Amino acid sequence: MAFIEKENPIILNIKLTSKGRELLAKGDLTFNSFALGDSEIDYDFINKFEMDGSNLSILRPKDKNPNIISFIKKKVSDTNNLYELNSIPVNSWMVNNSVNDYGFFDVSDENNIKIHNDLIHTKQSDCNILIRDVRGDDELRIRKSSTYGNNSNEPEIGDFIMVRWTNPNYNNTDNFDINTTDLHPILFYRIEDIVAGTLFDDNLIVKVDRNLPDFSGYFGENKSGVIIYRPEINVDLGTTYSTDFIEDAVFSFIENYNLPTKEIPFWNMSIVFTNNVAGVLETNKLLSQYNSSKYAGFVNYIQNYSKKYDNLGIIHYTNASPANTYGEGFYYNTPKLFLPTIMWHKDNGKMGLTLSCGEEYKTLENLNIKYYDLIDDNGNIVGKVFNGLKIFIVEDPELLMAMSFKSNRNWTLPNYELAINSKVSIGECVECTLDFTYTTTHPESIGDTGSIELSNITMSDIGGNVLIVLKNNDNNNMQTLQYSGETNVTINNLIVGNYTITLYDLSAPDCFVSEDFSIDEIDSTLNIYDVEIYKV
Repeated sequence: MAFIEKENPIILNIKLTSKGRELLAKGDLTFNSFALGDSEIDYDFINKFEMDGSNLSILRPKDKNPNIISFIKKKVSDTNNLYELNSIPVNSWMVNNSVNDYGFFDVSDENNIKIHNDLIHTKQSDCNILIRDVRGDDELRIRKSSTYGNNSNEPEIGDFIMVRWTNPNYNNTDNFDINTTDLHPILFYRIEDIVAGTLFDDNLIVKVDRNLPDFSGYFGENKSGVIIYRPEINVDLGTTYSTDFIEDAVFSFIENYNLPTKEIPFWNMSIVFTNNVAGVLETNKLLSQYNSSKYAGFVNYIQNYSKKYDNLGIIHYTNASPANTYGEGFYYNTPKLFLPTIMWHKDNGKMGLTLSCGEEYKTLENLNIKYYDLIDDNGNIVGKVFNGLKIFIVEDPELLMAMSFKSNRNWTLPNYELAINSKVSIGECVECTLDFTYTTTHPESIGDTGSIELSNITMSDIGGNVLIVLKNNDNNNMQTLQYSGETNVTINNLIVGNYTITLYDLSAPDCFVSEDFSIDEIDSTLNIYDVEIYKV
């Protein structure tokens, strides 16, 4: 137990013993009295050596404490060692504290993001590539930069390479700044082999996991920035920053409202797939072998076992260290998530994506968990922020793909636009000349149906395709027909009702014509001739 006296109030931090935890689990943990003891203080020793009692220390609290021998009583004459505990008043208040930004980037200026290049975040950052060395195969020459010498770490097999690609018509990117108005691919590669040389000797050639761009026709000096990361960025980074026990800072909680033991400068991003990814071959890594597969149960749980999304991106602070950097949760809608290497199609002309919380604090039904919508600068919802869980969830499928495929692209594809008339001739658009005439027939007796006959269908392309959409406006039923090179078309078996018929010329853009028509009921007049009546 830790005892902190800070004027008023007095705060007791209590650690339950194993017996206490057993009672708590049973729901039988109640308190009606307590006792204070100083059994670990030897007053004879203090007096004999004239020591200052305030300089004495006791051992950390133990899970199985021995019996208290020396009690502190209200009065020396008291025979009862216990203090009565009539009631425990409970007061709640909120304490909030700012924390540093964590990650591989400094986003204090969202328009000019800086890449951390220290040894905590990187393995080797003092290198680059001349793009004239890049010739389309899987071998990459990595050169020393002008800042080389800050560390001598050599790239090794298994390391990851982040390349900020440039091209012959673009700026150099061999620096640690990401200007948000300068769009360029930022891709990752894994070193598969060391082909030759060392970075120290400035003749290092490595083999990466796939083919590179081909700039073999360029002989200039444009450079792309390269940063080498340790293989551990592909696992929970917190596992390398664990501590065995809570440090003394825990017991100064009232001083700074923070509980650090070892500051871990990273968050973890786990993109969890619960179904096979399209395009993955049987010879590739199985879904169960993905590093994020251990969190697959969370995908089902957070959706109350009724999955709407098979795949989720989870940004979390799951680390081996017992540090509680973020206290009991995020403070209202203040958390922000920065993805500096993503080009988001809903924010054209900008490098990087800033995601923040919406205004409304919502409740996830059934689970009774509070969350905010995770939105971009334009209010587009891409996921959720769970304050109590201290995690971000990315649900937008296209954003997830861009985050997953950092080895192939860092841009999101735009929303699709569906156009029925999409055929365009080389050099110019085809002019729309679509036209037709029609006649209708109506039922003449009970059980008959009507029809419509289209004639003189003219299209922009002789022998082209025409798409016919027939809609019954009374019941919204639709019929779709496609013909190639037909100039006369008859559609039979039409029941009584009101219709709209639309013809689309698939040879010309935005080319269609519509007509409304009806199929009328038969005449209700009934004539009876030559009827013989028999008496039964």
